[in-house]
Amino acid sequence: MLSKVRQWPKSPTNSMYPPSRRKTIKRVLCDKQRLTTYPTTFSALVANRDEDMRAAFDLFAGADGAIDTEEMKTVVPLIGEEMDEEQVRCLFKMADKDASGLIDFPEFCMMMYALTPKSKSLLDSTAALVQAQEALEKGLAAVDADPNSESAVNELGAAYAMLIASELNMALLTEDQNPEPMTPKKVMEASMKAAAKVGQSFEALKTLDPLLQARIFRPQDHTRAGRVIQRMNEYAKKSFTQEDINNVIMSMVADSDAEMDAAFALWAGEDGKIDTAEFIEVVPLLGEDLTEEEITVMFKHADKDGGGHIDVDEFKALMYQMQMKGDGSERHKIVGAARAQAYADTKK
Repeated sequence: MLSKVRQWPKSPTNSMYPPSRRKTIKRVLCDKQRLTTYPTTFSALVANRDEDMRAAFDLFAGADGAIDTEEMKTVVPLIGEEMDEEQVRCLFKMADKDASGLIDFPEFCMMMYALTPKSKSLLDSTAALVQAQEALEKGLAAVDADPNSESAVNELGAAYAMLIASELNMALLTEDQNPEPMTPKKVMEASMKAAAKVGQSFEALKTLDPLLQARIFRPQDHTRAGRVIQRMNEYAKKSFTQEDINNVIMSMVADSDAEMDAAFALWAGEDGKIDTAEFIEVVPLLGEDLTEEEITVMFKHADKDGGGHIDVDEFKALMYQMQMKGDGSERHKIVGAARAQAYADTKK
């Protein structure tokens, strides 16, 4: 068996593999107990095609041709991963797409594609995503039981916020990976999605003032800015100038109250205030994808004095929460709270 192992690359840390993948492969090599499974495991770790993972899956799977939770505990150390019990549980739940309690071959392939690059961060994010999904399920059940419970609605809002953050983080970690077997249709869909994202970023760079561009650092913020620009350009009820667009984006990265004045003047009605109907029109133009019911709840949240409109001070307080800066946690909270209350209202 040792001679068979020596037929494999002697230096798994050479530059043909990404650093995170080299580290994982090296851990597999360093454990003598893994030598008998090394060639098969190695193939799965560096595979770019599903068929290259078949031998490893057959090795790990039980007599039923699938991997159960107990077998999963054996798989993890053999592929060189160091996980605690909670991470293993969450990884299994994420991989088990059909919730059958077993991981079949296609699910195994998706898991292996996801494990190798950025493995530690991805595993942590996988655990966070599963925990957020479970918190959401628990929150929904609590609101179903008592939609008038303020504490239940608040917990549901926190769960929504956690889920938004977890999904965003997972998307950022996996956007360069290919976790699913690719068909011609999927290749086309992925190409169109990538083109749309590039188009949004290009549109943002082309339209924004250079000094304003300098305030937008992250790719997801360029994407959001591009979404705002496209929606404002396509808005049928009113035409916006390039200055209008710059003022709106400025309100989303503002460092002072004064940098939000022009955006408020653009959105406010002739009375110098924003009413519910106007707010329902405004929120999608800010790049948000919320239902009318959720936007109405957000309006009530922003309308601190209950006057039935949002004045300039209330607008600025809201925009500081909706900023394209920091970790976005305040924005996640307000969107989460809006979704939770809107859900509770449907149950009353």
